[in-house]
Amino acid sequence: LTMIYTPFQKYMTEPNRKVVFGSKWPSFRGTIERGLPNFMGSDIDYTYLQGTISQSIKIGTIGNTDYKAIVGKFINTNDLRYVDQKIFPRGDQWFFASLMESMQIQDTTLTVRDFYYQLHVKHHFNGAIVNYIPLVKKLGIHAVVGASTLYIKESQYRYGEVYLGMEKTFKMQRSRIRLGVYFVEAKSNYSDIAPRIKFAVNRYSLRDKSWGY
Repeated sequence: LTMIYTPFQKYMTEPNRKVVFGSKWPSFRGTIERGLPNFMGSDIDYTYLQGTISQSIKIGTIGNTDYKAIVGKFINTNDLRYVDQKIFPRGDQWFFASLMESMQIQDTTLTVRDFYYQLHVKHHFNGAIVNYIPLVKKLGIHAVVGASTLYIKESQYRYGEVYLGMEKTFKMQRSRIRLGVYFVEAKSNYSDIAPRIKFAVNRYSLRDKSWGY
């Protein structure tokens, strides 16, 4: 069961749809997940709670900042299988994952059966920096920076990363495709992690009027 609430959200209603204009307040999401024992032959028995705060902020001509903070906790794990645990997979070798969901160069896969939190922040400059570099403005390249952190209580795992990227948008028929290259550096208390160059291909959703990440 999930509930999402955005205070003071402005919207407009039309005959066949509702158009949301957004809010100056963040969105709050609460989730409870329950494995029901003895229901239709089920053996699963666990309770998981998750809270999320997220927001996108436009900062004048400087660009857009997005952040997402997630806290999760298993209340009981009487019968919790691997597939129902919270899983943080290791990062892909070459491809950049979702900016607001994943750790980019985490070097080991970890699972959660207790408590964790993660935080993601990114800022798209939308040309605010590169437009001042001669000739670069004509190329239509935009800069993006961001950071993420993760803490897992049961394994005492602490991880943090920062990244800097350059993105270019292309039109392909009726679609818009954005290519990106990113430099990522990270640290954890488990091991030394070498910096890495990663790449991304992202598609603009006409339905949601937003990029995948």
